[in-house]
Amino acid sequence: MSKTIEFILSGYGYRYELYDISNANVDYENAEDSDYIYSDNWQEDAELDSEYITGSCLPMVEHLKLEIHGDGIDEEVTFNTIDKYEDVDDIFHEPVWKIFKGVGKENTPIILFTFGQNGKYYFEDLELDDDEKFDINKLHAETLLPIINMEPACLKYLVYEKNDGTKVNMGLDQGDYSENNYDPFVGTWFNIIEPYTDKFSQEHWTKAYFKLFEHDSDYVMNNVECYDTDVVLAIIGSSRCPVKLLQAVYDEGIEDWLEDDTTEEIFEAYKNNPNTPKFLIEEFQKKINPQDESSADPEELEQQVNLGEKKPEQPAQPAETSDDPIESFRNFMASQIDGMKLYKGKSYGIVPIGSGFELGFHARKDHVALMFISKKAKPNKVFEWIQKNGLMGLDVGDGHILTPMPGKRNPNVIRTELKIPINSHDDLFNKDVRNKAVELFNILKDKFGHIS
Repeated sequence: MSKTIEFILSGYGYRYELYDISNANVDYENAEDSDYIYSDNWQEDAELDSEYITGSCLPMVEHLKLEIHGDGIDEEVTFNTIDKYEDVDDIFHEPVWKIFKGVGKENTPIILFTFGQNGKYYFEDLELDDDEKFDINKLHAETLLPIINMEPACLKYLVYEKNDGTKVNMGLDQGDYSENNYDPFVGTWFNIIEPYTDKFSQEHWTKAYFKLFEHDSDYVMNNVECYDTDVVLAIIGSSRCPVKLLQAVYDEGIEDWLEDDTTEEIFEAYKNNPNTPKFLIEEFQKKINPQDESSADPEELEQQVNLGEKKPEQPAQPAETSDDPIESFRNFMASQIDGMKLYKGKSYGIVPIGSGFELGFHARKDHVALMFISKKAKPNKVFEWIQKNGLMGLDVGDGHILTPMPGKRNPNVIRTELKIPINSHDDLFNKDVRNKAVELFNILKDKFGHIS
């Protein structure tokens, strides 16, 4: 026998549908003039010559009321009293990501339909054994930062942890709400999805990387700055981090951590993550204490081989030429800047300028960043030095302004970036982009080079 707990949520919500309209007859300048104006059969019309990408129908968390019924319970609570885990949208899952992956694919035309809602949302019931009493303190929520231009997060799942540790996800079952439509929006990755990712905090990007790593590990590792303690701790500090990503971050970052004396803090984070394999903790321990000759047991070593891990790569030596824009740009920067450390396959380079201070560059998707990073010094001392030297808010030319800020995850890390916009990685071959990168790097070197 079992007992049933019902969940009813009341408030505002939204629904959206995102379609690939590459093969549709659409006026891309005016959604209202497209084939898909709102009508009773808009969805059927869209499906005739378009491909559904993703969509969702969820209540917004803000001002949401929750009714709980069953097992002698008839209770209404304000939703903001429940612990929440905020996730990112499904665009990072493989079926959606592959639509936009590849040269020029960001220009794939898409249309976004959005609808506002108000009413009741009935989530799936929770079944409990007769001998288990419902405890509201075990009820949590997984929310979603929606792709549409709305700030409040939306409720994706109610999550209940049973006495035996089993976690049950209850999603939306049905609803009783009014709905009104907004004007459809026709665009591409750049004006629909990119503005969404622009809202991301470091924590949001970390969750996106967890989804991406399963099918595009190269993209993740090309964008994760493993030398940055702030970024690393956000990833390995989460119990949702995949095992292979824990290993990949270790392989990429261990030599930097040893050099920068950040190993103890990061090692503790690895030890505290329940997903970290025993062999990885032991390998990390050996790096910290080389005299420790203890080794992983054969079963753990076999697991390591099966995961397909690689050893930390040594700094790459710059080649003279390359057809790959990132590799060519890296080599150019290394040829122009003394002491530049490059790492094979990575899109960044670092120049240490003292104990815990670095200058560097990072070739990202839509810009090249030239950066100063402080990792170990006390933040207040760093900011005092910056203020004393008149660097805070300093315009160094062409609208490039120094804005040192503490890290979102680790406020002890201070960084500032100067950015050069690019349309694609092919712009990394551009002489003006390259010269500007060297110029901005040298400005940072001039301003921060004597901080230590």
